[in-house]
Amino acid sequence: MKRTLAAAVALAVGATLGTAGAATLALWSQQTSVSDSLTIGYSAFAVSNPDGQFSVKAPAPRATVSWNSHTAAEGDPIAALKTRATSTAVIRIDGTSQGNRGLSYTMRAPTLTGSDTSLLSTATVRIVASASAAGCVTALAADSGTLYSGTLSGASFVSRQLVSSAYSTAEWSAPLTEYLCLKFTRPADTESVYTNTGTATGTFVNPETGAVEPLSATSDWSAPIGFATTAYEGQFALNFTYGLFRGTFVPGS
Repeated sequence: MKRTLAAAVALAVGATLGTAGAATLALWSQQTSVSDSLTIGYSAFAVSNPDGQFSVKAPAPRATVSWNSHTAAEGDPIAALKTRATSTAVIRIDGTSQGNRGLSYTMRAPTLTGSDTSLLSTATVRIVASASAAGCVTALAADSGTLYSGTLSGASFVSRQLVSSAYSTAEWSAPLTEYLCLKFTRPADTESVYTNTGTATGTFVNPETGAVEPLSATSDWSAPIGFATTAYEGQFALNFTYGLFRGTFVPGS
């Protein structure tokens, strides 16, 4: 950006002192050219399914965007826990930051919804990052790289660098991308089964002999100890924000 500053100042000083009169006219004109370099960079951040479906783009830094469990590409991971002990999901993270500003993002505590959040409150989740959606299988199998491990209701992590502060002119059509790999585990007590045997005793009169005879019967039954059907219908949203930084990134900043 180049701007030109021009100033023309005309000073006329006339003085008449006594019999000596003198008139002085001075004209001062200066033109100065100043060159400024100002970079206005574009930044963008979005979360979606691995294929880009259900993408939610942040309108500005610090604005919250959410990924919802019921839109998961592999099916709702909470509903899946009804028939198996674990389930998985993958979230795509896209970011672009032009100029010399880096971009980081933070995952904040989730929003739980539904008439019964008992499973959402007690299920656990482990979250790791991968360079590709396909790499999530390997990433989740490894012991390292955990971003979060604990109850789903408390799932969050501090700011994480996605784009470095190295100068960039990348467009939104070519963002930097990483994938969050999530593994959910149903609480162990839902594996338990309660078994009971019921016994009933009594007497009856034999119509042929008139004798009073004893009578007894037993019945065995069992039932799983776990959550009501409504618990598997609960949904959650993982909430994300992004920010910009200059220089070296400091995690959690």
